[in-house]
This record gives sequence, structure tokens and C-alpha cells, in this order.
Amino acid sequence: MTSAMNQRDPRALLKRAVVRLQARAAALEERLEAGDENAWAPYCEAIEALAVGAPRLEPGARDERRDRPRPD
Repeated sequence: MTSAMNQRDPRALLKRAVVRLQARAAALEERLEAGDENAWAPYCEAIEALAVGAPRLEPGARDERRDRPRPD
């Protein structure tokens, strides 16, 4: 069980979400490989969510915003 501290920590929440999304994407890939065409939409949604969430866990991504001007 996670501690109360981790439940309130947005970074820890994001880490757990990325792990769940990775598992979801893997399960959906298996369905796609088995020929389940209905798995495409949820698979794409999971991949899009991973593309947004996973980079935020990269070193240096913390507290950085895209709309901030970069120093020259």
C-alpha cells in the first residue's frame, strides 16, 4: 500500500499512472496481434497518454514548462 505522502505527491501519482498505461498498452498490443480491430482506439489513447506523461518523468523535466522562454 502506498503511503499518504505518495498519494499526494503528483510525481509519484504520475509514475504509477505511467506504469499502468504501459501495462494497458501491452495488453492492447496482444489484442491487436490477435486481430482484434476494436483494440485500436483504446491502444491509441494509451499511447497518446504515455507520450504526454512519460517524458515528464525524465530527468530535467521537473518544473519545466514549454511556454517559458529559454535563455539564450
